[in-house]
Amino acid sequence: MILGALGGAALGQRIGAWLDEVDRARVAHVLDRVPTGTRVTWRSRTGARIAVEPGPRFRARPEPQAEPVECREYVVLAEIGGRAEKIRGTACRQPDGSWKAV
Repeated sequence: MILGALGGAALGQRIGAWLDEVDRARVAHVLDRVPTGTRVTWRSRTGARIAVEPGPRFRARPEPQAEPVECREYVVLAEIGGRAEKIRGTACRQPDGSWKAV
């Protein structure tokens, strides 16, 4: 599953710059399949240590006129060059099955 827009600015410039396509796919996998509160950690090919913890699933309207869709809050922790970074966000499933930060 491709993560869609969950990257770059959505994950903060510093973390987003260290995530490649493989990392974004792993984040999408966590949002798709990992139970709430379970932290999944890996070492990125870029050298960053990444941890993602998904929150509970809920339905929301990311746009006022849109139909409700599945969403999840998430926390991304990254250790980049010895510095810890933490980003909290919300992603919603798109019609193509990908996740988009909202």
